[in-house]
Amino acid sequence: MPPASPSPRLAALGLCLALSASGCAFLRGYAEADDSFSRSLATTPSPGLSRFLFDDFQGLSTDTLARAAVPWKLLAASTLFVERQKNPGQELSEAAFNRLLVERYGFVMPSRVANLPEGAPQPVFTKPMGIVSGMVRRSLPAVELEVSNLGCSTCHSSRLFDEDGNPTDDVWVGSPSSSINPEAFATGAWAALQWAAEHPSDALAAVRSTFPKVSETELHSLERYYLPDLKKRIAELDATLHRFTPYSNGGTGLTNGAGTLQYYLGWLHGDRFHPEQAGFTSVPTLAALRRQRSLLCDAVYAPPGQRHTGAMDAPPTGQERLAMARLASLVTVGTLGVDPAVAPSNAARMKDVVDWLVDDHLAPPFPGKIDEALAGEGARLYGRRCQSCHGTVERTARGTRGSSFPNEVTPTEKMGTDPVRAAMVTPKLEADFARTPLAEIAAAKNQGGYRAQPLTGLWATAPYLHNGSVPTLWHFFHPEARPKRFEATSPTRDFVKMGLSLEEAPDGVWRAPKASGRPAPVEVYDTNELGKGNGGHEAQLEQLSEADKRALLEYLKRL
Repeated sequence: MPPASPSPRLAALGLCLALSASGCAFLRGYAEADDSFSRSLATTPSPGLSRFLFDDFQGLSTDTLARAAVPWKLLAASTLFVERQKNPGQELSEAAFNRLLVERYGFVMPSRVANLPEGAPQPVFTKPMGIVSGMVRRSLPAVELEVSNLGCSTCHSSRLFDEDGNPTDDVWVGSPSSSINPEAFATGAWAALQWAAEHPSDALAAVRSTFPKVSETELHSLERYYLPDLKKRIAELDATLHRFTPYSNGGTGLTNGAGTLQYYLGWLHGDRFHPEQAGFTSVPTLAALRRQRSLLCDAVYAPPGQRHTGAMDAPPTGQERLAMARLASLVTVGTLGVDPAVAPSNAARMKDVVDWLVDDHLAPPFPGKIDEALAGEGARLYGRRCQSCHGTVERTARGTRGSSFPNEVTPTEKMGTDPVRAAMVTPKLEADFARTPLAEIAAAKNQGGYRAQPLTGLWATAPYLHNGSVPTLWHFFHPEARPKRFEATSPTRDFVKMGLSLEEAPDGVWRAPKASGRPAPVEVYDTNELGKGNGGHEAQLEQLSEADKRALLEYLKRL
């Protein structure tokens, strides 16, 4: 993460204050990415998929450099130079930085996008999937800076697996990433940019070595405008936080959008760390958005004046889709650092994405074997015991999508799930939110619990529960056996227990098999930590026999 600040008008490039005060708009740069593939895909029947993959939603600018965007070349070169201090053989190249992002922070560089429209060309990713990039340029004063940010597909694209649970080089767009680790990435970015701020001459030399074709104008822009401001911001944070954000950004497969939004809106003090901001949630699947009235696991956000809960008789129509697109624009504030006053103008772009999700998007089909007779028994059990909360799914040859969804919230005390996230939105925050520009596109209301999640593409969404606290469906069905501590990701999948492929180690931690070629370092999920409790659903599961659980688990592979 870059230097954070709740002020959207931070002079991220240190441009002339006098001219800025006079309102010269040319001093506030916006990057126009030149992506020929994005333009060509936009001519296909699914322009929303193109936007999902490549659109920055106004997240590449001098303003977002103060929140979430980064100077790509400086971050890459500084990260590699810091790494070289520990590993003298570290290569300095953009390709080496890309590999580090994949191996250490869980980004993905696929060979193929499996759910592109028929006839659409396969993209060639020069940066990990979801990283959007473009040049900010100004002629007076001369400014040139490659700015990068995280797009939709960073978190909402998942690697696929073969029938034995081994990873492939294919990805499915719209399915949640279980490997991306935003907190580790933010920690690594802090170390790299802190070094760059303290050693600006060495950092510029590292940029030259890593990017031999970098322009003199870009080097000058880093030296003259970005690095001085970075040094000042790092000094401020180093005296108090020793990190960019006063809260945890999440973990492997986890995000903390509630904490991010509250900080950007000035509701968190930036001079101390806030351990209580632990409203962690797993990245959700988007395959059921066509039947959802509201966003997020606690259904906290809905279009103004509309219900947060209640079944939808049909997929959203034109005006309903536009309202959902405006609502989804809220995500660009927390993820991309877009100014809250600017975010509503992303609605037209986001409408393309909503159209794609409603009309064309499917969850990936289960790649393993299914005992159809046993799954048939499970289907009948699901209809009697689960469907009223979790809804139904349509199956096609290409995948599944939600066909009905109750959209009802269950109180945390009834379901027994970790209550931290559900308690994040207080009456004061609701009132404060209503006074922000975001109230134009969203109403925030605590619903008192969690919405029973749609189970579309369930096999691809491990680990389970709203906070990713249960590694397999087998463990979900057996609460007494749920691991207290486990590695938060595994490069392979267990299609018997249905979830992460893990084995219990002598120290009591469930770990990925050593032969699986897992990346290092590996984060251990500890269910004793705040916001990470693994309780929930016990009372409902007590009513099921072991035979019932086996049948239900087998049926859930179909969804």
